[in-house]
Amino acid sequence: HSLDEFGFVWIGTTDGLNRFDGHSVTTFRYDSEDDTSIKANNITEICGNGNGLIYIKGQKCLISYDLRKERFKTIHEDGINAITYSNGLHYASGNMVFRINPDNSEECIYKHNEPTHISTIRVIRFDTEGNMFIATSSNDIIRVSPDGSQRKFRFENIYSLDTDEYGN
Repeated sequence: HSLDEFGFVWIGTTDGLNRFDGHSVTTFRYDSEDDTSIKANNITEICGNGNGLIYIKGQKCLISYDLRKERFKTIHEDGINAITYSNGLHYASGNMVFRINPDNSEECIYKHNEPTHISTIRVIRFDTEGNMFIATSSNDIIRVSPDGSQRKFRFENIYSLDTDEYGN
């Protein structure tokens, strides 16, 4: 779940995106006959920019939701493994991490050295010092420092990775 700047709690489920206002839940589901609906029902990640947009990873797509206009926009249709927001929106596709810049251009900021049939990126997170942490399906956590240096850690069965309020 995720809390936005207006105080709503956002909850991703296999049956859609849910917004809880403290009293009731509104569920957003895909409707093939409504081109303004969310484009996925299986919501696996939610993050926000703190300025009126939340980003949603559904099945394999990336969607934004404008909190003020109450509108969904599909950013990418396919191939999204993970998302996070830290000084910009970042997403993983296959074994690469991309940043979407303010002008909506995209740049690859990391490429994992293993082919996608061996390892894909599952989770991306940043700490307060700008280090990027990447969890892969081959049980690696890779720390990429702002200067580009890397350090790899090995774990078994990585499913989640996050930072605390202090960025640790």
